[in-house]
Amino acid sequence: MANLTFEWIEKNMPKLGYGCMRLPLTNPADAKTIDFPQSEKLIDAYMDAGFNYFDTAYVYHDQKGENAVKRLIVERYPRESFFIADKLPVWQADSHASLNRIAAEMFERLGTDYIDFFLIHSLDHSNEASALKYDAYGIARRLKAEGKARFIGASFHDTPEYLEHLLTAHPELEFIQLQINYKDWFTSLRSDEYYRIARKFNKPIIIMEPVRGGALADPTSETAKELMALRPDKSFASWAIRFCASLSGVATILSGMSALDQVLDNIATIKEAVPVTPGEMAALERAAHTYDRTHYIPCTHCRYCEICPQGIDIPLTFDIINEWRQTNNWAVASTQYGNMLASARADRCIACEACEAVCPQHIEIVKSVAIAAKNWNQ
Repeated sequence: MANLTFEWIEKNMPKLGYGCMRLPLTNPADAKTIDFPQSEKLIDAYMDAGFNYFDTAYVYHDQKGENAVKRLIVERYPRESFFIADKLPVWQADSHASLNRIAAEMFERLGTDYIDFFLIHSLDHSNEASALKYDAYGIARRLKAEGKARFIGASFHDTPEYLEHLLTAHPELEFIQLQINYKDWFTSLRSDEYYRIARKFNKPIIIMEPVRGGALADPTSETAKELMALRPDKSFASWAIRFCASLSGVATILSGMSALDQVLDNIATIKEAVPVTPGEMAALERAAHTYDRTHYIPCTHCRYCEICPQGIDIPLTFDIINEWRQTNNWAVASTQYGNMLASARADRCIACEACEAVCPQHIEIVKSVAIAAKNWNQ
């Protein structure tokens, strides 16, 4: 199989990718309840506009995401008309054999003979240790040699220093998927350093979380005021997408679109192709620092923490805490928390730290949910 090049990307890949981690649901509390009629409308609008890159993972939608991609895309469009990216979760395995089984199951769930972009999922210190122990890289290389994986890469969640180590140690990785958005670029996550390291190694970049789980589509009023004054006819999400689209070396920008207006707005932003100006970049830097002051827990609603054995709704708990800290309205937060199902509340936490082991943002989840339990479990 040929290796991935920037020339091939320029000719074949769309700048906007469809992240299939946040498909619309019939029951917002259950990730398995995918709303297929609504999802079809979103997928069709995206494909009709000339875009065709779909990103999923073994663990998405409580392990129903790949089946959904099969039903929504593989069974409805000619296989050569779209690209699929899928991710191998090394933390789900306990041996080389079990990781091989998971890899085989990915193809079965998707109903396809090959995956265009095959990734080792969410590499950090811990997952890299498992990837080496269970030979995830060997599995990826084998699949490429067999023609079952066109291109092999990884998604990454760790420090810039560890990214440099990873790309040095594994030159077989043809691309890297990174969390890049204007908030993380200008504040503590150091995504600007991720970007520079990937460019140094000449690796095509797939951007994830450009709108930071939707948070940058609805920034605080203080943030919104300046951005709205500069481009009053544009959405806040368009600022986040334009920022990423202004970066060179980016193969595609993944957006987890769960509503038709999001699909249409992102398409319009990409097709307009207006780079961010230096003055706008300065405004985005100010917005990033405003966001950092008002959103205290950096949750992106990836919902990897749904493995919680107690069934705690961790992302919703964090939303309530963040809004409380932003508005200082204890009563509203208390009401929101009280409206949660008792079975999903923070007081059920047993501090097992299973959630922290899989959190891509490395949030101290146990400590953070304790804030809610202390304040609102009266």
